[in-house]
Amino acid sequence: GHSISAAALRWITSGPPATDWQKMPTRPLINLEPPYENHMAFPSNARFRPHEVRRAIYWSLLTAPTAGVTYGGHVVWGCDDGSAPPLGHPKTGIPYPWQDARHMAAGEQMAHLAKLMRSIPWYEVRPAPELVAIQPGEQEPHRYIAAAQSADRSLSLVYIPEDAQVTLDLSGWRVRPTAEWFNPRNGERQPAFGSTQQFTTPTPGDWLLLLQT
Repeated sequence: GHSISAAALRWITSGPPATDWQKMPTRPLINLEPPYENHMAFPSNARFRPHEVRRAIYWSLLTAPTAGVTYGGHVVWGCDDGSAPPLGHPKTGIPYPWQDARHMAAGEQMAHLAKLMRSIPWYEVRPAPELVAIQPGEQEPHRYIAAAQSADRSLSLVYIPEDAQVTLDLSGWRVRPTAEWFNPRNGERQPAFGSTQQFTTPTPGDWLLLLQT
């Protein structure tokens, strides 16, 4: 949905999407409508920025077993000319013309996400909130750090939306993992150096930490 409220953010990270996948019968959960880029947010009436779009998408992929996600761009869904709000949606804001909206930042950054997922066995990971030793999202939902890993711990993914440092619980791990930072904005990767359990993001902004053994 298109809300920026604390309740809406918590709905993704700790609500039904994060819990119902454990119910029987087993079924995939796919977020079909994360915030549309450049759409007016409720109740702030500010436009969704690329960071907020990415955050909802990465959360959606890691708080339930990864099955897919949808990107939405304001006006792209309606193919409007940018002269007025989309028909029947007067409070969503005047969008870009559809020709320009095709190239919005978060939309193009989805290609980096797709390339990343194709490079790893994404179908093996399951939500692993216990991997995050200190969870800033408990008090401030926009700072929620999402984590997922495979059953044998050979692959772990940790999404840090804005904090500079993440503290993990790696107790019980027999092998120290190889750590790598993935930049959701440009798709670049670089080695991640840190102590046994603490890692600091290379620059401000959201980052994905990959741990592999």
